Amino acid sequence: MAIHRASLLAVLCCICLCGTVIAARELNGDLSMVAKHENWMAQYDRVYKDATEKACRFEVFKANVEFIEMFNAQNHKFWLGVNQFADITNDEFKTTNTNKRFKANSIRVLSSGFSSFFRVQV
Repeated sequence: MAIHRASLLAVLCCICLCGTVIAARELNGDLSMVAKHENWMAQYDRVYKDATEKACRFEVFKANVEFIEMFNAQNHKFWLGVNQFADITNDEFKTTNTNKRFKANSIRVLSSGFSSFFRVQV
């Protein structure tokens, strides 16, 4: 019975130790990402209105940086980089930074095909 308890205690200690190591790695990775985010904020003069917005923007920044690092680890002909848009989502980027000055042309030109553009003489 004493051996059984000692074995159980040893297994529980191993599980706790492994959990602590995994948590420490995740925390170290998050601390590294927090440092990247802080440096990025300083580089692009980014200031958030409160801690809640900063936490949300950090999560977006983290996801974008992880995507960039994963993409760059593959064998592509080009590389992605962290820029001033790293803390916004794709949808936010699309709505705020694309087609700002684009105005649709209201005049439509209808054609009847190639025959109106090219004349063939025999």
